[in-house]
Amino acid sequence: MSKKTIFGLILLTTILVLGAGGLWYRQTLRRAQRRRETAATRRTESEVVRLDSSSRANAEPPTETTENPSTSSVPEETAPPAQTSPAPSEAVLLAEGGFVELDPVHKGRGTVQAVAQGEQVLLNFQEDVVINDGPDLFVWLVKKQSLGGAVGGVDTDPSTYLNLGPLDDLSGPQSFAVTAEEYAEFNHAVVIWCEAFGVQFTNAVLN
Repeated sequence: MSKKTIFGLILLTTILVLGAGGLWYRQTLRRAQRRRETAATRRTESEVVRLDSSSRANAEPPTETTENPSTSSVPEETAPPAQTSPAPSEAVLLAEGGFVELDPVHKGRGTVQAVAQGEQVLLNFQEDVVINDGPDLFVWLVKKQSLGGAVGGVDTDPSTYLNLGPLDDLSGPQSFAVTAEEYAEFNHAVVIWCEAFGVQFTNAVLN
């Protein structure tokens, strides 16, 4: 082999080695550059994350809003309906009668009315009533019977009359109350009875 050939081979080998070395060097530089870029990108992302976390930490918490009581959704209380007083029971006239004169001493005049009102019956003496004066005068409501004179003119059996109490006044309006059931049984006449002497002063038959 000649010297020129050997020299050429050595030169070619050197060129190949240098070329390969240059290629390896360039690739090494590129890899280093990519690692630097990747590291920089990661640092940037980390800083962004830290900044975002810091912003959220420093942000003011949301404040609770106080609901205006006047505009709350609680339903308004409605006033209860006004209570109306029951209308008084209508008075119904059941019967009426006039006091009579039995004799010059035992006598009376004027009108008495039996009026139903609710569950009771009122015996109302009218303005024109005048009873002759006497002792121990009481008001009786009697069952149906034949009323006679002052003496012995009234059945005094307790089952035949209802004693309503003493006569309040000898004249003018006054009232005596009985139940509807009592009036249904004792509804013939109002008798003014003298307890002291056991005589009737006057009576008013109810019609």
